Amino acid sequence: MRILSLCAVLLCMLFVLGAAAENGDAGQPHEPSALTVRKLLADPEKPVRHELVAQADKPEAALEQKSTLYAKPLNEQTEGYGEEVDASHRSAEEIGKAVVEAAMGKRGCTYVWGGKGDDEFDCSGLVYWAIREADPKLGKTLYRNASGQAKYCYDRHLTLDASELRPGDLVFWESKSCPGCERWREIHHVGIYIGDGQIIDASNDTGCVSVRDMGETDSFKIVLYGRPYQ
Repeated sequence: MRILSLCAVLLCMLFVLGAAAENGDAGQPHEPSALTVRKLLADPEKPVRHELVAQADKPEAALEQKSTLYAKPLNEQTEGYGEEVDASHRSAEEIGKAVVEAAMGKRGCTYVWGGKGDDEFDCSGLVYWAIREADPKLGKTLYRNASGQAKYCYDRHLTLDASELRPGDLVFWESKSCPGCERWREIHHVGIYIGDGQIIDASNDTGCVSVRDMGETDSFKIVLYGRPYQ
C-alpha cells in the first residue's frame, strides 16, 4: 500500500508539471514546494497549482506592479534645467526675446534673497531662471550671482555699449554701499533689458519682480551691459 501511495503522489506531481508546461512555463519548470507536496498528500485526488502561478492570477498584484513601475516621487529634486530643447539653431536675438517673455511671465512674484524660482526670485535668480527657460544649457552655466554673471560676459567678450542694447540683454549695477563684499567690480544687481529704456528685475526695493525704468544713482551705477547669447 505504501508503494501505491507514493506512486499516486508522483503521478500527481507529474500532472502539475504538465499543467505548467501548457501555460508557457515548460522552459523553466518550477519545483513543487513543501507546502504543495503536503497538500497533495492530504488530498491526492485534487490537483494543486504551483503558488507562483496562482499569485500571478491575482489582479491586484498586477495593478501594484504597474503603478510602481518607473514611478517618480512628486517631491524629487532633479538636475534638469528647463525644458529639454535645443537652442543651438536659434539666433541670439530670438533667445533674447524668449528670455524677456519668460521673465515677464513672473511679474509680481516675491523677491527673496537667493530665490531662483519658481515663484521667488532675487535679481540673479530671475536672470538664471529666464535664460534657462530659453536655453537650458546656458541657464545652467549662469547659475551664479550678479557679479558672476557679469564676469561670465566680460571674460568671453560678450559685453556691449548702451547704444547696442536690445531685448534680453543684461544690465549690471555696482553698489558702493557694501565695501569689502569682495564681489567682482562690486556688482550687486542685474536686470533684463526689455526695450524703450526699461528693464524687468527682481528688486529688494520693490519687493517683487517688476518692470521699471533703467536708472542709476550716485551710489548705484550701471557699469556693464552683457549679451551672453552667442
